Amino acid sequence: MPSSSNFKSSKVESFMTKLGAEELAEGICRMEGVRCVTFSVLYNLGMGTDCGMRLADCDTPKKKAQVRSEIATTLLSMDSTLLKLGHSSTGDALELKRSALLGLTRLAGTVVEAIVTRNQAKAAAVVGAGVGGTPARTGDGGNVNYVVTQSEEERGFTVPDYGNDTVKRQKELVATIYNLVIRPSHLPGTGGMKKVAYWVTKEGVWPDPVRVPLSAMRVDKSDSEYTLFRRLALAVVTVAAGEGISAGLRDEGAGYVDGYAPQWANAAVFLELINELDEVRDSITDSVMGAICAVMHATMHKATSRAKETASLAGSRQVSKVAEYVTQHQLALGKQSGSAPAASSASNKRKRKPAAPGGGGGQSGGGSGNAKGAGAGSGGNKVAKKKWEDKAGEKGPNGLDRMAGGNPAGAKCTRHASAGGCPFATCSFSHA
Repeated sequence: MPSSSNFKSSKVESFMTKLGAEELAEGICRMEGVRCVTFSVLYNLGMGTDCGMRLADCDTPKKKAQVRSEIATTLLSMDSTLLKLGHSSTGDALELKRSALLGLTRLAGTVVEAIVTRNQAKAAAVVGAGVGGTPARTGDGGNVNYVVTQSEEERGFTVPDYGNDTVKRQKELVATIYNLVIRPSHLPGTGGMKKVAYWVTKEGVWPDPVRVPLSAMRVDKSDSEYTLFRRLALAVVTVAAGEGISAGLRDEGAGYVDGYAPQWANAAVFLELINELDEVRDSITDSVMGAICAVMHATMHKATSRAKETASLAGSRQVSKVAEYVTQHQLALGKQSGSAPAASSASNKRKRKPAAPGGGGGQSGGGSGNAKGAGAGSGGNKVAKKKWEDKAGEKGPNGLDRMAGGNPAGAKCTRHASAGGCPFATCSFSHA
């Protein structure tokens, strides 16, 4: 059993015990880098993984499955005793690990769903209860308008008086300094702007991703990760418009604006960063884009709060990192799915020996190699099979573009559905 010292309070321990997840305490502490488990740590589960995404923020089944798997894998690597949650009738080590990972994946989902439900219930109680337990409401004649309130913690990280008039003045200033027109759809709602305003005007840093996750920038359910990050960047630019560089901050010329004092958050820098993301977003999956945006969000907060850089300099450094992030995350996804990178796959195919004449079969189509399979006829005549280059954008055997992670427009990839996974880095069939 885990030590009680792994829990902040008996309430947290009781909560985890009811869910049958008390064994996860030690692994959660190590994964999230905390001394003990609290309700806040459970709600933010996933921040300590490589992808840095909170499971509570995931709004699609695909993204939830990815983050649950990431959490389970990290927990098992942090605490090997969790292998006891698995079982194997034959005693096979791989089967035991696979079973343990499945159990951890389910437990992680259960814990986060329970903590989200708990928080929603508490919020509803705050909204619905006024003085003496009476619902807090306004209006008369049967028209009831419930007043939505914030928790003390939320109020502490917002600027309540940062309203629409202030946003309008700042947008006019952005148009004057940068000749950039920011439309309403480019910015988050009023609540999101109040949160961004706190970190920029009160703390003088890029917003903390824990307090202001990308999901806080959401206006419509269909908003992509790219759209959320663009809104965050333009919200920072809007709030910081006219803000010069304080003494002691490093800028290295990134904030230079012709005709004006160097800006703490130069819009030109962030437009360049947004353009870099726009160039790659059609060639990567939503999960990869989400991971890249999450990494940049956290990096710019650290750079402005700890490295004492301006947001202009922090954003400028990220412009050249986008291509590197794309490569890193695509390689990571390739390893998770069991497929090798395109370069190494091609190298392996060059090393293969050609099939013996009349041996039949040969190599299957879809790779980037040039080997020819032997024909099935009795004469043993070699017939060259058509090959499809293992490269994003090339047409596959079904006539669709090959994409990293599979083309969602294609039929289901039979290789991906099998135990071995799809062997290609790019595929024109769906991997959903």
